[in-house]
Amino acid sequence: MMKVLLFISLIFFLIGCSSAPEKELQYKENDYFLRICEVKGRQGVSTDGDNIYISGTKELYKYDMKGKLLVENLSPFKNINLEVNHLGDIDLHKEEIYTCIERFTEGRGDNFVIGIYNKNDLSLVRTIIPGKNSPQKEISGIAVDPERKLIWMTDWTDGKSIYYYDIATGDYIGRIILKNELFYLQGIVVHENYLLLTADDGDAENEVSDNLYAIKINMFADVISTPIHLKEFEDVKREGEIEGITINRKNGELIVLFNRGAKIIKGIPKGFYPGYDKEIHEIYFYKNIGQLPED
Repeated sequence: MMKVLLFISLIFFLIGCSSAPEKELQYKENDYFLRICEVKGRQGVSTDGDNIYISGTKELYKYDMKGKLLVENLSPFKNINLEVNHLGDIDLHKEEIYTCIERFTEGRGDNFVIGIYNKNDLSLVRTIIPGKNSPQKEISGIAVDPERKLIWMTDWTDGKSIYYYDIATGDYIGRIILKNELFYLQGIVVHENYLLLTADDGDAENEVSDNLYAIKINMFADVISTPIHLKEFEDVKREGEIEGITINRKNGELIVLFNRGAKIIKGIPKGFYPGYDKEIHEIYFYKNIGQLPED
């Protein structure tokens, strides 16, 4: 029996996935933890249920559902005619990957671009420049909303607003104002009549975990919405930096990207915590998103 267990552990190590986190915790039935898979990128995640797509700060990756790397694009900014250096969270729509791209310096962003890539070979297909009349100051996450023909984007520097744009033209349409400010918004995804948001509002220095929130989608101009707290991610291996979020539409699984090991100063990794000589990027799988209020 001992040899069998050692063999199983070795297999998980080799493919980069593990079946349980380091912490021994009791999981609630509605957010049951499934597994972890290590990946290369540190920013965003999306899936079509057949493959998983990851964004690094300056890279794009495609994995199969078991964590095998299939394709990579290490020069995603090629043919973008603005000075940019940062990819945020990503989303899928049909056969394309939508990304939010910017020049990010010392906690601030400019030169915003929506880069759209082919999901098969990760090549750049086209770009959209978000509306210049938008008050948004930074772009950390993007969510495609085909039902409403919108693109939603978060701002890491502004936890009071979620901005939305025309899906075809990129024209700025409006924003949802949050009644209670959230801090350091990272990822966003559409789920029915809600937006799910990851916030890097924990404290890695004191092992305080990051959180998942939801807000109701309402299309009235500058509408005020109250965030709903869905989950505190106490089940990560070590509190670090939460990033992108996605939902597997085929089975309802929630997938969240986390970084650990690096000290983050103004959004930039600078040095490592004791016991680490590199930053580790992992996607966590949960069986669903948790309980939302009924409409």
